Amino acid sequence: MKKRLALCLAGVLVWPAWAANPQPPKTVPIKQGMAYAKARKLILKAGWEPIHAVNGEACGYGEKLCKKFPEIESCSADGYCKMFFKNEWDMMLVLITLGDMDAKGENAQIESWSLKK
Repeated sequence: MKKRLALCLAGVLVWPAWAANPQPPKTVPIKQGMAYAKARKLILKAGWEPIHAVNGEACGYGEKLCKKFPEIESCSADGYCKMFFKNEWDMMLVLITLGDMDAKGENAQIESWSLKK
């Protein structure tokens, strides 16, 4: 009985250390063509946090849009926008969207993304 209890306690002590150190992600839960609003929800749910003004500039796309999407770094006249997120491993997720970035993020679609360390 004491042997079983010791094994159970050892498992309890080892398991939290393993659970606290999962591996950094190699992918993100999004697909090309997905609406930005849906992709953003999945990204945030996966533990990514928005980063604002990676290049040190203030957001210049309207107060409401910047407040709603602080991750917007830049948008071009031809409809491309670049967004940045980070995670607990200090990885950076860079997203490129195409389409009108409206207040809900439903008109812009994911064009591409990359993970950087």
